[in-house]
Amino acid sequence: MTVKIRRCTTYLLLLTALLMATSCSGVRKEMQDALDRNIIGDDYTILHVEDVRDGHLVFLERNTFKDIAAAVIHKSKDKSKTNYGGYLRQDPESEGILYFAGTLGEQTYSVYFGSLLEPPAPHEKIRIELGKRIIRDAAVFQASRSAVWFVFFDERTEHIDINVLRDVGDDPKSSGAHG
Repeated sequence: MTVKIRRCTTYLLLLTALLMATSCSGVRKEMQDALDRNIIGDDYTILHVEDVRDGHLVFLERNTFKDIAAAVIHKSKDKSKTNYGGYLRQDPESEGILYFAGTLGEQTYSVYFGSLLEPPAPHEKIRIELGKRIIRDAAVFQASRSAVWFVFFDERTEHIDINVLRDVGDDPKSSGAHG
């Protein structure tokens, strides 16, 4: 009896893992269908997908150039409604920052993203300071050659003075990166 229960549990776990993998690959396939390879100019790998109001923020890495791009895809997944925002080099010598803005449906948005020389420690937060007034926690994901942070705003937000802060408990330390 115990063997049958273990087999049943094993089959259920495998089935659950398979369903999760196919649903994730389905989402990635939908995102790939909404991206235009001719605009991207290379084969690419989707690194991160973030759901935002009226669509998705997608980060991809171009395979030949190893740089990072961001695209905002409208919820309709229509290629003509996809907005692209620059290419971020994964430079082992310096951190880079990119900014782009646009509209998604009726909503205006802004995206800041950049690379980190070193990925954050497990207890460390990456925070972005814009213009000495706005501080936001950044999301971070790993690319092939660097960690990448990003913040998404549901409004047009433009700042030239950008600081990337590494927050360890109550002691935020600036990385010195400025846009």
